[in-house]
Amino acid sequence: MKFSVRTPLISVSLAAALAFTPYALGEQAAPAEPQAPTGQTQAADVSDAKLRQFAKAAKDVQKIQQDYTAKAKTLQKDAEQQIVASVEGAGMSVAEFTELVALVQSNPDLARRLSELQQQ
Repeated sequence: MKFSVRTPLISVSLAAALAFTPYALGEQAAPAEPQAPTGQTQAADVSDAKLRQFAKAAKDVQKIQQDYTAKAKTLQKDAEQQIVASVEGAGMSVAEFTELVALVQSNPDLARRLSELQQQ
């Protein structure tokens, strides 16, 4: 499949393309950080019923994580295919696009020109 060779370039290109979008992406809430034991609850204080609840929840959480990891991989593959099609549809190769991304990021004058063209 073509994408295995291009994936690093496409990932960089996708990140760069998102950086040049004219709108800011909304922030999402970060997942809650696990709380360290406070010392008030000891292993011996955890009832079997509470541990069973935890076991069920942990199993469910693991399944959800696996499902969404698979979905994320599928979405990434779809996005990469659409990016390649878009770049090539504009008459450029992925390598040319990636090279221009680097140039725009390192050259303020070129970035200004790009911004002006994007506003037209």
